[in-house]
Amino acid sequence: LYAKMVATNVIPDIESGPAWLPDSKRIIYVKNDRQEYNPIYIVNVDEKAHASLKTTTKMNHDVTSSSDGTIAFRAQTEQWDQIYIAILPN
Repeated sequence: LYAKMVATNVIPDIESGPAWLPDSKRIIYVKNDRQEYNPIYIVNVDEKAHASLKTTTKMNHDVTSSSDGTIAFRAQTEQWDQIYIAILPN
């Protein structure tokens, strides 16, 4: 068993997330950063390179990924959470 830290301040999941992406090289997660409304990030595990995913949502959480690269997550809009899906660019 081998483990290494690739991200800090990851928001605790309620139902799911962080999640591996289909390429098995990247993980998608929600960063625990309330000033930025909990942005979604992708980290390349080998390089520890983080990239934020631009969304129009806020208070993101519970991110997951499907085998075709589609992601799903919950985010707050106004008062209630909504479920969003998106296809990640290559």
